Amino acid sequence: MHLAWYTIQGPGARVTDADLKLIRKILPNVIVVLTNADITKPKQTAAIEAALISAGVARDRIVRVSEEDSASLLALLELTMRLLPETYHDAFVAAQRIDVARKKAKARTVIQLAAVAAGAAGVTPLPFSDAFLITPIQIGMVAGIAAIFDEPRATMQASLGPVIAEAVGVLTVSSLLKFFPFLGSIVNASVAYGLTVAVGEITLRYMVSRHEARVAGEPMPKFEFDTGAFREAFEVARKRT
Repeated sequence: MHLAWYTIQGPGARVTDADLKLIRKILPNVIVVLTNADITKPKQTAAIEAALISAGVARDRIVRVSEEDSASLLALLELTMRLLPETYHDAFVAAQRIDVARKKAKARTVIQLAAVAAGAAGVTPLPFSDAFLITPIQIGMVAGIAAIFDEPRATMQASLGPVIAEAVGVLTVSSLLKFFPFLGSIVNASVAYGLTVAVGEITLRYMVSRHEARVAGEPMPKFEFDTGAFREAFEVARKRT
């Protein structure tokens, strides 16, 4: 076990012998999380922390959190990331539901890697008829973004199906010429890069909306292709190449 969160209710104002026995078994790979910090009195917190420190828990491994205090939850995530072996960072980023910014940053890394790969495929300009050669790159990218947002296996096909269908459809000759009539008749490195970023950005936007709905306990939103957002992402990406 690389790291554990051991939670103790702050308002309870006590640490039991059973708590201490379990905590000692997992030292030093433990963060003790004092919950309901917003309704815990200072003297209650002090009593709990004193008992934990006397049992060998480092002061910086004791974190006070409250569901109403997002900063406290983010502080817990930051500490967890520092203590976890780097090998497990990606899995933790996918599993946690609090820090959406970290998920977005990881997703954009996936988008960038896929865009570079697509750009490399387009170093030798491809006729539109051969542009499907870069489609597997975008499909892999979409799946990678979904994994970062911890999309449940049971809903993976339902959530990714519309996105992949749109991604493949956008890369057809008729769609590309409709969106970007100035492209001509070939897909070069710059175009391949920009298209991949654009597909990645609309995928990311959708996965964020699904994530927010899941956390709020609301129905999953349907995927809607935003033409304006796609064009804007494409143009911004092309300017970077």
